[in-house]
Amino acid sequence: MAHPTMADLVDCIPNLVSAQDNDNLMAMPTIQELINNRLSDILPKIISKFQTGFVHGWLIQDNILLAQELVHHLDKGKDRGNVMLKLDMTKAFDMLSWEFLCLILEKFGFAQAWIDRIGACLNNCWFSVMFNWELKGFFPSSKDHPQIAYNAGGSVQVPCLAFADDCMLFCNGLKFSLDKVNGFLAHFQSVSGQVINKDKSSCILSDKLPSNRVTIRLLASKGKVMHMSDMVKEKLEILMNKFVWGDVTWCKWGKTCYPYEEGGLNFRSFEEVEEACLFKSWFRLREGNTLWSRFMLTKYCSRDHPMKVRVHPAHSRIWKLLVGIREKAEAYIHWELGTGECDFGSISGCLLIAPDIRQEILLLHRFSGDKDVALWKLSNNGMFNFKTAFEEVRIPRETSTVYSSIWYSIISKKMSFLVWRIIKQYLPVDSVLFKKGIQFASKFQCCASIETIQHVFFTNQIAIQIWDHFTNLFGVKKAIFTSVPQLLKAKHGEQRYTFQGILHRINHTLQILVHTELLHYKQWKGDMNVALLLGAWVYIPRSKPLTIVFWSRPNIGKYKLNIDGFFRNGVAGIGGVIRNDNGQMIYALGIYKAAASALEA
Repeated sequence: MAHPTMADLVDCIPNLVSAQDNDNLMAMPTIQELINNRLSDILPKIISKFQTGFVHGWLIQDNILLAQELVHHLDKGKDRGNVMLKLDMTKAFDMLSWEFLCLILEKFGFAQAWIDRIGACLNNCWFSVMFNWELKGFFPSSKDHPQIAYNAGGSVQVPCLAFADDCMLFCNGLKFSLDKVNGFLAHFQSVSGQVINKDKSSCILSDKLPSNRVTIRLLASKGKVMHMSDMVKEKLEILMNKFVWGDVTWCKWGKTCYPYEEGGLNFRSFEEVEEACLFKSWFRLREGNTLWSRFMLTKYCSRDHPMKVRVHPAHSRIWKLLVGIREKAEAYIHWELGTGECDFGSISGCLLIAPDIRQEILLLHRFSGDKDVALWKLSNNGMFNFKTAFEEVRIPRETSTVYSSIWYSIISKKMSFLVWRIIKQYLPVDSVLFKKGIQFASKFQCCASIETIQHVFFTNQIAIQIWDHFTNLFGVKKAIFTSVPQLLKAKHGEQRYTFQGILHRINHTLQILVHTELLHYKQWKGDMNVALLLGAWVYIPRSKPLTIVFWSRPNIGKYKLNIDGFFRNGVAGIGGVIRNDNGQMIYALGIYKAAASALEA
């Protein structure tokens, strides 16, 4: 029997799960299929719009942006302003009352049989504790183990925002309002079993956020930069450049922020990522399907079209950034008309259409009657694609086969990086150091020539012997290697170069790659004799021998069903044949079905 206060707390939960939903849930034979295939369709109905996680299409980024807008107006409210309460829920699986959880599911309208299946999953969890790298004990999980509205300048009210185990409450700063919130939280903890971690929770009374985890959460989401100050971006670039180069920085971070084929290291610059993220935010704003977009449209665009709203000094920084890119972003958005209510007032050069022609257009009956849908021009399905947006905002450079030829999956990144440095002349040879103003007497270790990159890797006698050896071994013309820099590392220290020493190290490296299965027999196709000469014993798997399977008859008067199936490229197939005791086919079947994995098939 539920506690009276628990029943009072869940009485306001609406019945949102229909009988058809319950039938679909119970039709799934396993819990995994139930969660993957059916429950995902019901989650948007029962999860609050203020919780953007765990639902397909709902991005935590929206809550982060919305929190920034609310914090921007923290001091703007009437009657002593607003207050933000950041609550951290204690991470303990079995602190939540399962009786409370089942009662919530019942209130939502889930069938009792389905609730029992979920309860069986919870009650059947057993745990062991690892102590000194050994598992100790084996015990089951159980429960017994030890407001006035926030004024944000818009008509869309946002009382709270949820971030996984964190929750932000927004309320008025009056004592009466705070007492109400405190009483509700105490009541919620007593009946649900959840506990608020007071050490990690905080109360913020000003838009001057403290430098702690809250600020970091509001800054970015899953590595996607929303907006940073120039100083922060500059410091991050310095740190990452130091990580790439170490103590000596050979080039600026911006020179590496290009694809491999354009001479970069496939990094992305903060400015370009930030602009692509703003394109995404503008597209979601124009869609108007999320809580954040509705809030922004109500707050800033209630009296005018989003393309015509002027920036005011009191507006938030995210809105100012969106206004700065709206002209470019809007050019990649077009509309699929439904009701035809979307505003095209931003389009320049529109022609006035005569009333009779307008009527003829409307008689075509091509409007579906559904809501107008914003489509992203650069994608095939109309959905926003971050990669296409990034490619549009970045400034491309000319591609080169020289750079694209040094980055392969079978070549280690370390080796490719060395070749890239050789091409860019980012190596500490004497000739490069001279250009940096460091003057000293130069002498190559193998001869009396000046140490240059060209001499070290190409023109000295030992390098020529190495290239001649391998070009002859693989039957490649030497002229190719004078124009395409496919170079191998030649490590040297205090000892002098020797032809045999370098050849031995190359052979040894190839043998290691073969033994660690980084080089497979398929990659030696056509050059298996070379692999044997280098001492790289490549394992060639034997083809599986064919086995003959004889069909045995069933007993007299019986039937036998033989079935088989396959899975490939997201498609599964199954077939079967029924025969009698004389071997005559009675019935045959075969079906195809889309599947995400062989296990699902």
